Amino acid sequence: MKLSVPGKLRSDPWTVIYASAIILILLPVVYPLFNLFVHAFSFILSQKVHVFEGGSVPGFNLTDTLCALKNSILISLAATAIALLAGGALAWLIVRTDIPFKPLIRRLIFLTFCVPSYVLSICCLEIFGTNGFLHNLFMYLGAGKYQISPYSMFFVSLVMGIHLYPLVFFAVSNALSKAGRTLEDAAIQNGASRPMAIITVTMPLILPTILSMALFVFSRTMANYEVPAKLFSPLYRETMTTRIYGAITALDIPYASVLSFILVLISGLALIMQFVLLKNKRQIAVTSSSGSGPRILPLGKRRTLVVVSVMVFIGLTTLVPLGVLFISSILKRWGMEIVLSNFTLDNYRNIIFHNGTAARAFWNSLVYGAVSASIAAFLAISITWMTHYKKISGKRIIEFLASSPMSFPTMVLALGAVLAWSSGWLVLYNTPWIIIITYTALFLPLALKNISGLIRNLDPGLETAARVSGAPPLRAFLNVTLPLIFSGVKSSWMICLLIAFREIPIGLMLHTTGTETVGVLLFNMRSNSGDLESTSAIAVIVILLSVFGSTLAGRWRKKEGISV
Repeated sequence: MKLSVPGKLRSDPWTVIYASAIILILLPVVYPLFNLFVHAFSFILSQKVHVFEGGSVPGFNLTDTLCALKNSILISLAATAIALLAGGALAWLIVRTDIPFKPLIRRLIFLTFCVPSYVLSICCLEIFGTNGFLHNLFMYLGAGKYQISPYSMFFVSLVMGIHLYPLVFFAVSNALSKAGRTLEDAAIQNGASRPMAIITVTMPLILPTILSMALFVFSRTMANYEVPAKLFSPLYRETMTTRIYGAITALDIPYASVLSFILVLISGLALIMQFVLLKNKRQIAVTSSSGSGPRILPLGKRRTLVVVSVMVFIGLTTLVPLGVLFISSILKRWGMEIVLSNFTLDNYRNIIFHNGTAARAFWNSLVYGAVSASIAAFLAISITWMTHYKKISGKRIIEFLASSPMSFPTMVLALGAVLAWSSGWLVLYNTPWIIIITYTALFLPLALKNISGLIRNLDPGLETAARVSGAPPLRAFLNVTLPLIFSGVKSSWMICLLIAFREIPIGLMLHTTGTETVGVLLFNMRSNSGDLESTSAIAVIVILLSVFGSTLAGRWRKKEGISV
């Protein structure tokens, strides 16, 4: 019997690319997560540790797990409330009122977004910690010591809320800008007051966005490790992420797998609910898309008070922490008096020219991030092109699998990589490749979301015209589609690279001597040596790189409208 192979499989290069993309997705995404779930379920079914009876391994029992889960939920709820209140209020003021200095306020909020959460926790220690700036100010004023400790659930929630409120601001601002004034004006013409029209018409239009961002902030806070590790663990209190890391360091991998599975269920449920809410938002937006932009409301006599309040808030949450961070980075020694004679640039010189570990960490982050971002961009382009232009069965499943790491905390991705690549048919543990392959899984959903949106906005007739003119599929894509979206691809690539410079859990769990990343350097310097001045200098460099890279990515992003 003669087997016939479809000519398309032999001749179409995109079929080969698509098959390669499937394999590359299975390796960094599906295989590690499959290993994680297998370990979690085998741990429960085998009953080596009686999870539901308190546990038989010292320090790991049901009571402690429930306590850690409770702490994580409380911190996430508080951070979500802070982010919604700050981001939503600022978005309303910028979009719906005549508040002055709108471009400046937007840039300062963007600057807040560029500061990693772990760096904000360092700023918190430098301001409120023993021998910190606030302590020295109180002593200088003769007010004595104060009783504020940065090591608390309150400050963990505050840091996470400040770190994530810019995302709420941008999302709600976008929703308010698209809401329009037609429906609101129609309600006023029918007898409703302006406040009642806002409550009954405008708020329902943006409510799905608010709720979806609340779920996103909640899931991201639940998944954060570095802030609780810095501000909560010294109290000998745990969250789910710090407990997972503790189980891993105790070599209790099965128990860590179970904890990770619980965290994945919570994060996954939040992201599914977010998807449903955003889907409803798109349906509502169609109804409200007609009409002009939002109506600008005058602040009147309250304008000065509102402006001062906004500037004070941004100053306390952005300018003061960054100023404290910079001053700490140029002090000869942390805790010294703030006078010119105690300022120096030696901390920066040592990091750039004399600290071999720091130089290697920056180089590793650059290389690992660039390679992983390039692989993720290639996979995203291949998957998106096939999803929109090719009739291949199972393509939606591949798209779902590629997007699935979005619902997994980075620590869970790292644990999956440990389980998958520390033994078996391919051992990558203790090599740079385990970091690169895990970064690829982390970057892929982001690249896929951005590039998918770019291709979806293109007219498929452009590529069809090239095919009709005789161009083969690969050449038509390279000559027509890729140039139109290339600015957006570069922007996505840059964003992924920046994440590599600020990511901590993956590098912390997967690095070995010689493969340290910037995140590992930041975390270990402060944890082990207490060298706050050098840690601050590294943090300042990371922030400058983030601002420069984000600005460059934003400029590339603006070219998309011109290209299309």
